[in-house]
Amino acid sequence: MRRYKAGVFLALSFAISWAAAFVSYYLSQQHRDLAAQIAATFMIGGPGLAGIVCAVLFERGHRAAALGLRFKANWWWLLAYLTGILFSVIAPAAAVFVGKGAFTAPRSAPQFALAWLLINPAVQIVLATVTEELGWRGYLYGLWRPFGFWRYSLVTGLIWGVWHVPGIVLFKVNYPDHPWLGAAAFVPYCMLFAPVVTLMRDKGKSVIAGGIVHGAANSTDLASGMVVKSPSDLWQGDTGLGGVVSLVASLVLVALVRRREPQSMETNDA
Repeated sequence: MRRYKAGVFLALSFAISWAAAFVSYYLSQQHRDLAAQIAATFMIGGPGLAGIVCAVLFERGHRAAALGLRFKANWWWLLAYLTGILFSVIAPAAAVFVGKGAFTAPRSAPQFALAWLLINPAVQIVLATVTEELGWRGYLYGLWRPFGFWRYSLVTGLIWGVWHVPGIVLFKVNYPDHPWLGAAAFVPYCMLFAPVVTLMRDKGKSVIAGGIVHGAANSTDLASGMVVKSPSDLWQGDTGLGGVVSLVASLVLVALVRRREPQSMETNDA
């Protein structure tokens, strides 16, 4: 039954998102902008919507728990937020360090700090939680997390990365100059980022903690672009190669945290 539920969830996630992506692209080519934006909303929200549908169909009596919706905060929620914000420091710094970017001062430092630290992260956290995390680290987490931290994280990261492909290729998200190369690069990026999100989901004991680190990291892509200018989109922001450097460093910390605790969640981590 676990395999069947996961199959239904994944089929729904891809069917909703990919169909909406192509519909949105077609409508945008016909200059029907409002309809294209509505379709794009379904493209982004496919995993969250699929998770809700599966919870309604299969998880009667514990639907909120099946989606990971627990609202009791702990210190890991704050750490998830700080981790996401930290990406906006490490990623552009790495690009500048290797000579692939240059710092530039924002027009208004106070407004930039307010947008970077509070406004944009708050919006992105809500969006990431509702549209994606209710699926990847919500419904799918309950089905696949017992098979092991790294196995769940890497496989989910692989699927997560592939799921992004139409958005990157058709709409040039994150990689406007190199959409196909960017789509290929984003798959390993998601595989590197997934263990970080899983750790926050584990420790935060809620899908919201995963949404916090995901949304905060998303918000830093805009912030990075405001303070570092790069000649290539393959280096720009937290989704560029500078972001990969920050994720590799974070994986070392994830491994250290994991090493110091009993592996009680895994039922099949062989």
